Amino acid sequence: MNPMFRQIATKFEELLNGTAPETITGSTTVRAATGLIAGIGLNNVAFADEDAWSLLDEVQKRTVVHFRPLSKYAAWLERDLADKRLREQAETEQQRSFRRRIEWQSEMTYGLEIGLNAPLAEALAVLAERSSIDALKAFAGDDEEACRMAWALKEVGSTLEKMGLKP
Repeated sequence: MNPMFRQIATKFEELLNGTAPETITGSTTVRAATGLIAGIGLNNVAFADEDAWSLLDEVQKRTVVHFRPLSKYAAWLERDLADKRLREQAETEQQRSFRRRIEWQSEMTYGLEIGLNAPLAEALAVLAERSSIDALKAFAGDDEEACRMAWALKEVGSTLEKMGLKP
């Protein structure tokens, strides 16, 4: 087994046996990876490899900054956050809404299994196909909610289409 993975496994086992998280020792990468794995386990979340590595990178940066606030990583993180703030301030309302929708969508994913009789499933496929953000605005609290509703209906529609139900 890779020495780093062995260290992470050992630290994770320590956490499972009741060791306080703040007393875990080791390199920043090991502590960040251990915390990430524990967080994923506690929240019962699944990540694609690319997303997990990206999150580990972000957690590691923040861990380094926490323990070494004057490090070059702290300066890099501060620049990254400043750049992000500038990009967000320069966004149009449409870009902001799109970014928020993507962020919201990437926050969590639910796997649902629903049993519907054929006529209801067909009606739902038609609703998903014919719905629009403008039509949903009448039922939504704001434009962002209407976008999320439309996105959800499109997801349902694409799933039904994969099952062979096309309006």
